[in-house]
Amino acid sequence: MVTQRPLILVGIPLCLLLLFLGCAGSDNAKQIIGVWEDTKDADRIYEFRKGGKYLTTRKGQFTLEGTFKITGDDLSLTSGDMTQTVKIKKLTEQEMVFQINDKDKTENQLKRVK
Repeated sequence: MVTQRPLILVGIPLCLLLLFLGCAGSDNAKQIIGVWEDTKDADRIYEFRKGGKYLTTRKGQFTLEGTFKITGDDLSLTSGDMTQTVKIKKLTEQEMVFQINDKDKTENQLKRVK
């Protein structure tokens, strides 16, 4: 006779994990909306808007606009035919830290402006 106990013991935690991971990404997508300033370079501003649009501005030098998508802790930024994906290390109401996927694993720290 086959028992369903092993299936339940594995299945329930797996479902809870998938539910948690799905919610984490949607929380990040909601929490990222707003204007952020780079703590090391106050002239660099990131603005994430509802609908998946973003602007990156460096006062007096450039403005880059495009779309963003969050999958779990991955933030993908697309402008034209270029896409860069960074890892969100921390995202709170007032602070965001993301890690660039370069050889040095550079981290940028941002603070919410509005």
